[in-house]
Amino acid sequence: MECKAAHNKQGCACASKNCERHGLCCDCLRFHLARKSLPMCMRKLDWIKTVS
Repeated sequence: MECKAAHNKQGCACASKNCERHGLCCDCLRFHLARKSLPMCMRKLDWIKTVS
């Protein structure tokens, strides 16, 4: 699978534009899930409240 980092960066909800994982969704998800946290792009989703 080809990484679409350039495309992802356009719509990335992360406020930290200097983050080394900005636009690299796979790396970002891996990072946050390992720390039992959610990336910025998932924090405002309504369904998260029902899963937690």
